[in-house]
Amino acid sequence: MKKEKKFILLCCLVYFTSYITRINYGAAIVEIVSFMGIKSSVAGIAVTCSFISYGVGQLISGFLGDRINPKLLVSIGLIITAIANIMVALVGSIYAIIVIWTINGFAQSLMWPPLVKIMTQSLSVEQYKKGCALVNISASVATIFIYLLVPVCIAAYNFKLIFIFSAIFAV
Repeated sequence: MKKEKKFILLCCLVYFTSYITRINYGAAIVEIVSFMGIKSSVAGIAVTCSFISYGVGQLISGFLGDRINPKLLVSIGLIITAIANIMVALVGSIYAIIVIWTINGFAQSLMWPPLVKIMTQSLSVEQYKKGCALVNISASVATIFIYLLVPVCIAAYNFKLIFIFSAIFAV
C-alpha cells in the first residue's frame, strides 16, 4: 500500500474514533435516562454543553493549530476523549457526566481542524480531496457502528460498556 493511502487510512481511523467517542452518548441517552432514573431533559444537557464546547473549541483549536504541532493537538484530543469516556462509565452522577461530556466536546474540537491541517500539508490537492471524502465517509461508518454496538453493549451489561469500549478504542 502506498504511503499516501496508509496516511489517509490513518486519518479515517482518527476521525472514526472521534465520532464513536462523541456520538455514543446520544446513542445511549435513552438507556442512560432509564438506568439513572433521571429526566431526559437533564440527560440532554450534556449533549447541549458538549455541542457548545465543541463549537467554541473549534475556534480555539484552529487558532492553536497555527501555533502548536497539529499532531500533538490530535493526540491530546484523543487522550482527553478517552479519559472522558471512561469517566462517564465510572461516575454515578448525571451532573458529573454533564461536566465530563462538556470537556469531551472540547477534546473533540482538538481533532478536526488539526487533522485538516495535517492532511493539507501531507497530501497533494487531488489526494486531499479524496482523503476528505474518505474521512467524511468514516464518520458515517462510525455512526452506523455506534448505533449497532450500543444495543449490544446494553444487552450484555449496561450503557457504561459502550463508553468503556469507546475509551479503549481511542487509546
